[in-house]
Amino acid sequence: MAGRIVSWTLFAVVVAGALAGCVRTKESGRDFDASARRRLVANWTTRREVEALLGKPKAVTAGADGEETWIYEHTTVWAVDYPIPFWRPSSVGQTPREILTIRFTYGVVAGCSFARERYATRDGRIAATGSTSEECAK
Repeated sequence: MAGRIVSWTLFAVVVAGALAGCVRTKESGRDFDASARRRLVANWTTRREVEALLGKPKAVTAGADGEETWIYEHTTVWAVDYPIPFWRPSSVGQTPREILTIRFTYGVVAGCSFARERYATRDGRIAATGSTSEECAK
């Protein structure tokens, strides 16, 4: 009787492990509060205030005459491999990619834009399904 319980327990653990699969994720950028863009005011909000709202940007580029551009971006891509013998099913996906670009002139917001790209899985591949963009900091 005890041997049978051990056998069923071992079988249940193996099946649960096979169904769980191996999940891998890859993040690009750092998560940020995209709704904070609505609090940015052109010719008023400073670099320091933007950093307090959103944290450090993913990228910073300097331009001429006191211009600077900050880029915030975030998305996550994942893949799940199911360890089934002689057959390797997998699934992939991606969260919407959010990109916030803020332009400064002499340390004050001059303008910004926000874009969101959406993705879906088709035939085991990630494909863009659409995007939206808007100007902010009016």
